[in-house]
Amino acid sequence: MIHYESSLKKKQKARDIAGSIIQKLNNAEIKKLQKDDNLSDIYDLLLFKTAQNSVKDKKFRKALAQFKELLNYTHQNTALEERVRQYIQALTARTQVNVRTVGALLPLTGDHERIGIRCLNGLQLGLGLYDENPSDFQLAVVDSKGSSHFIRESMREVVFQHKAIGIVGGVVSQVADSLSSLAQDFMIPSILLSQKSNLTHQKPFVFQNSVSTRYIIQSLVNTLIDKQGHKSFAILYPNDPFGVGYANLFWDYVNEKGGDVVGVQTYKPGEVDFNDSIRRLTGTYYFEDRDEEYREKLQSWFSKKRPKRSQKQLRDLLPPVVDFSVLFIPDSIKTLHHIAPYMSFQNIKGMVFAGPGLWNSPRLLKQKKEQLEGAVFSDALIVSHPQFKTSEFFIKFKEVFKYDPGLFEFLSYQSALALRQVILSGKESREDLREGLTKLKNLDSPIGQIKISKKREFIYPITNFSVKNKQIVDLGL
Repeated sequence: MIHYESSLKKKQKARDIAGSIIQKLNNAEIKKLQKDDNLSDIYDLLLFKTAQNSVKDKKFRKALAQFKELLNYTHQNTALEERVRQYIQALTARTQVNVRTVGALLPLTGDHERIGIRCLNGLQLGLGLYDENPSDFQLAVVDSKGSSHFIRESMREVVFQHKAIGIVGGVVSQVADSLSSLAQDFMIPSILLSQKSNLTHQKPFVFQNSVSTRYIIQSLVNTLIDKQGHKSFAILYPNDPFGVGYANLFWDYVNEKGGDVVGVQTYKPGEVDFNDSIRRLTGTYYFEDRDEEYREKLQSWFSKKRPKRSQKQLRDLLPPVVDFSVLFIPDSIKTLHHIAPYMSFQNIKGMVFAGPGLWNSPRLLKQKKEQLEGAVFSDALIVSHPQFKTSEFFIKFKEVFKYDPGLFEFLSYQSALALRQVILSGKESREDLREGLTKLKNLDSPIGQIKISKKREFIYPITNFSVKNKQIVDLGL
């Protein structure tokens, strides 16, 4: 029994490896392999890729026939069979579309309910449902519950029951990856509101409208390296999805720009004691690693006949080694305010703090100003843009919903506008809508024109800020 199970696992592992290789092959290469009788065990994987390529080439009838044929070979692979049936349903549903129906896959219950409702309000306004003469658009609203466990059934309801022509959703990072994959499999144009990176990669039906973490980090690193001349960096980050994501992006882009990350330390989310973390970064925690230097300091200290000290006090004999000029902290202002005093207490000087757009607030300056002098952060000016509160969108939204709109309302509104604009240009199928959105290079907004990149990402202008003379200043001015 043990040997049998082991054999099955090896066989499945081999199929997984073969599947990943096949996904990189073109039609000619796959056709050649299909003729090889020695590869009969992976014929279903080859045929699956052939059908996928037919979809990519917009040969939808051919793809449908290929997927139906594939059902004859998937009886021993339930996971593949499920994907095949999904493609068949999606291809069959291509012509069954309600052109004026837009799906909204949002968290309307659970921890993220408030965010979901805010997005829903923005969508309604953007589709013209509150215009003086309301539009004939309809919203097919489905509760994603903010969980990837429910997203497949939610997608099926939007596609097959409501027959929506497009979707807006994915505001919660936990469901964004699943939703992007399903949008591609169901071949329905979907605008995702999550900041998560690489959601549109190799998924032509997926668009992303968010303040991109990647572009913010790129702008920050460009400023630090190209404009300020920094070359060495350290990262101190919380061990949560936000911190890990930002830390990885920062590290990757510093390396790409030719800089060096010389120290990395993590801490628990919500931590308030950073003494040990900073000691680890600056070489004063494991003082045994600087044994020779420590012995010299200790001998000198004893020669002066000092009173007896504790081991903790004796560690202070070693000065910090600060071989970085920038400390990147992807966390809140509150956490930064905890960290900064430790740096001063340990006499760490000659470096600047760098961080995310979360620092773009007057609260940043409530700390002792000299501790944060020179701090740098990047942010997309949307809600804080000078034109935002005087825009027609802001005024109309507040009149309808009785509160000031924020970032989620704005992003949802702009997503609805994009869909509405392309649909009203005469697009009547999901494929036509996808093509129309892909060709949409600029979109008017309350803060000026928004660019849409070749990667199908909505791009917002990034502004770099610094603390100078106890004030937050725009480095571009």
